[in-house]
Parts: sequence; C-alpha cells; structure tokens
Amino acid sequence: MKKSTLELVSRLPHAFVVGFRFAHLVAISDIALGMEYVGGGDLSELLFRQGPLNPTQALFYMFEILLALGHMHSFDVMHRDVKPEHVLIGLDGHVKVANFASAKHMIGRVGDTPPPARTNSLAGTPEFMAPEVILSKPSYEASDLWSAGCLVAEVLTGRTPFNDPDKPDLANLARRIIHEEIVLPTGSNVGLPERDLLTKLLVRDPELRLGARPHGYRAVIAHPWFRGIPEAQVLHKQLVPPWVPHLVGQGAYQATNDQQPSQLSTDLMMMAANHAQGAQHAQQLLPLTQAALAGLPVIQEYGSALLIDAAVHDDDDASSVDTQAGNEADEGMKEAAALDLEEAAALDWRDEVDVSSNTVVSHDASSARASSGEARAAKIPRVG
Repeated sequence: MKKSTLELVSRLPHAFVVGFRFAHLVAISDIALGMEYVGGGDLSELLFRQGPLNPTQALFYMFEILLALGHMHSFDVMHRDVKPEHVLIGLDGHVKVANFASAKHMIGRVGDTPPPARTNSLAGTPEFMAPEVILSKPSYEASDLWSAGCLVAEVLTGRTPFNDPDKPDLANLARRIIHEEIVLPTGSNVGLPERDLLTKLLVRDPELRLGARPHGYRAVIAHPWFRGIPEAQVLHKQLVPPWVPHLVGQGAYQATNDQQPSQLSTDLMMMAANHAQGAQHAQQLLPLTQAALAGLPVIQEYGSALLIDAAVHDDDDASSVDTQAGNEADEGMKEAAALDLEEAAALDWRDEVDVSSNTVVSHDASSARASSGEARAAKIPRVG
C-alpha cells in the first residue's frame, strides 16, 4: 500500500473509516502510519466473546461496513482484505474499517468512466478472496463485495461458507471457492432475506454479482435485508449500537445517545458518501477538507492517542509478500487455483470458475461456528 492511497481516502473524513493522522519514515522501506485511536477492539473479538449475531445486530455492522467500502470505492480504492479482524469498533460502538496494507488504488479513470478491471497481485485472506482474485483474473471493487458476503455469513453463523475444519488446507479452500457448490450455513439467524442476500453477493461472475458496476454498494444496501433504512440515518449514527465498550479508569469514555453531529461534520459525512466517482479530484477536495478540519478536533485523547501500523510496504508487485508464511500461502493459492484448470486453459475464465454451478445449498453450521477465526489464524495466513 502506498501512503498516498490512505491519504486519498482520508481527504474526505468518513464516519466509518479509520482516520489517518501522520506518517513517519522509520527506515528506507518502512513507514509508520499514525491512525485514529479506536479503542473497542475488533469484530472478530466480539464474535469470539458473544458468538454469532442476530440479524438485527448483523445488519447494524454490515450497513456501516458497506458505507465505508462505498467511500473507498468512490476514490477508486479497493480494500482487498475485508474480514472481521479489520473491522474495528469505536468507543461509541460504531465501526471503523481499518488495515489498508492490501489496499489498491485503481488507475485509469476517464471522467465518469471508472478504471478498468486489472490483474493485481494476490493479496488478502484466502477464505475471503473472490474467485477472480484467486485466479489472478482482472478484478475491481466488486471483489470487496464478495468478501462482504463472506463476512455476512460469518457474523450470522460464526463461519464463512468456505470454511471446512476437516479440510483446512489452501488447495481444498481454493477448490471450494472456485469450483464446488457453495454451501450456505443454516440456523436461526439465517432466514429467507439473509439467504437471498448471500446468494446474490456470492456470485462467481463479478459482473453478475450484487453491487457490480455501475450500481456499486448502493445496490447492496437497497436489498430488502437492510429494511429500507435511510443511508443518512446510518451516517449520522442514529442507530443504537448493539454493543458499546465500557472503559473503567481515568479518562474513560462514556457513550451518550444525545450527542448530535454538528452541521459541518454532517455535511462532510454526506459529501464523503455521495461524491461522484472521480468528479471531484484530490486537489479540489484538499482545501475544503483542510478548512473543515480547522473547525473540528483533529484527534480525541483517550489514553493512547494513536495506533501505529508499522512496516507498510508497497504491493504493486506480486513479489511484495511480507513473510515466509505469506509466500507459502501465495504459492499454495496459485497452485490450488491451477488444479483442474489445465484442461480448461482454452476456455473463458467464467467457465473456469464454473458460473453455471453457482447453485447455493445449505447445511447446519452449529458444529463449526467457533472454529472459523481460529482456523484462519492457524492455517490460512494473509497473502500480500
């Protein structure tokens, strides 16, 4: 990730994207980034403590996550590693999407025409990767929405549709994502609206996926599962969080529901959510944002003021993999993606991912709920 990518997204502050504060060069190739303090842990910790969320709770978090992704996509930035560990929970109970180590700024916008899909380096967490990413096919922001579909399944059931504790290796994981029948977990939290949303997000052809261009994330939040809740109501944080951190000690944060956003912050949030892709260039946004921030607190002090994300590397190259585990995962995913594809080398890639068999069935996930996050940490390292 380039520092400029995070700076670009931060030029219009967004309620649900972690704020960028400063950058400091600590080595020739390493930059320490100072981020906004977000003190409530992350979504994976919440799922570990409380288990799967009910549909109303899941809707709250997913709506805010999708608005954050929509903000990033409006700057032609792909997150590329959407998962519970990268969704922080603020001291007010609202989310902050973080960790831009795999983010990619897509190049090639012409006026209102978005950048073309490109073949990027393999990056992200394999369990949440879209088929086109694993296959190193051209991808764009719709790949983030596949990951969002996996995230919906995990918050509702405790596991993604592709998690199999009996076969946790990368080759079998890639085969389940690319080729096999998609199996949706079932349970009391997964009704008809949830199943319909998952079947439309987990479509192997990105051009047919819910949220594909030109509609984007707005097509997803227009789905009946989101119950027609106005986007402005969510942006203004008018929905009551399912859980609010309770801190004890000097300087402890106390959430209040009667705090109304200032008109300035409200305008900034609406601009961030609604500005047309590419219609306002960074140089035009910067003076406005600087002027707006002059009237707002730049950072709030709650104990430690900043979180530092060190050793951030540029991932323009497929060779920029940080660790040996990442290298092994990279090679494992490529090898797995190649399985069963040699005979189909001359076919169109939509045949390779077997779009025709995108049938979705269900099975009981009660026996595997607690293992999904642990399996990711132990067996499936992040790539890139």
